Amino acid sequence: MDDNVVHKTFFCTTTNISAMRRLVPPHIQNCSTFEVLTACLWRCRTIALQPDPEEHMPIIWPVNARKMFNPPLPVGYYGNVLAIPAVISTAQDLCNKPLGCALELVMKVKSDVMKDCIRSVSDLMAIQKRVRFTAIRAYTVSDLTRAGVNAVDFGWGKAIYGGATKGGVGLSYLLSYHHIQTITASLESWYPYVCRVE
Repeated sequence: MDDNVVHKTFFCTTTNISAMRRLVPPHIQNCSTFEVLTACLWRCRTIALQPDPEEHMPIIWPVNARKMFNPPLPVGYYGNVLAIPAVISTAQDLCNKPLGCALELVMKVKSDVMKDCIRSVSDLMAIQKRVRFTAIRAYTVSDLTRAGVNAVDFGWGKAIYGGATKGGVGLSYLLSYHHIQTITASLESWYPYVCRVE
C-alpha cells in the first residue's frame, strides 16, 4: 500500500484553517490549528489509503515535555524531553464519521499528556529499550511551527527557509513559511513531504 503513496506539499492559509473549523461542531471550533490540521490530515490520509475498514489507524506526534516535570529538569539539561501521545481509531470510523470525531480524539489525547504519562513512557522505554513506530504503521505529524528554525543565523544572514530536510511515508511536518516568493519554485523538490502552515 505504501509504495503508491504520492507525496505533496500543502500550503494552508488562515482562510483554509477557518474553513476546516466550520466543518466541526461549535463546541470544538476553538481547537488549535495543530489539532484541526492533524485530525484533517489523519482522516484524509486514511480515506486515500483505503485500508481494510477494521484496520487500526494510529496517529502519533511528539510533544515537548520539558515543562511537565516537577521538580523541573536541571538547569543546563539540553537533551530531548519528548512525550509521544497516540490516538488509534479504526479506518471505518475515520472514513465514515465526520471530521469532528477525529478532532475530538486528537484534542482529548493532547489534553491528557501529563507527567504521569511521561513517567509511564520512560518506564516502558527502560524495559523495552526503543519503541519502533514503523512496526505499528503509525502516521506521525510533527509541528515545527514554533521550533524557531527560521531565526537561526550561522553568520551569513537570516534564513530564507528553515525546516525539515526530509519526510517519508507516514510522516508529515507542519511548518511556517516566510519569504515564499523566493523559494516557492524550489520547495517541491527540496521538501516534498511537508504540510506548511501560514
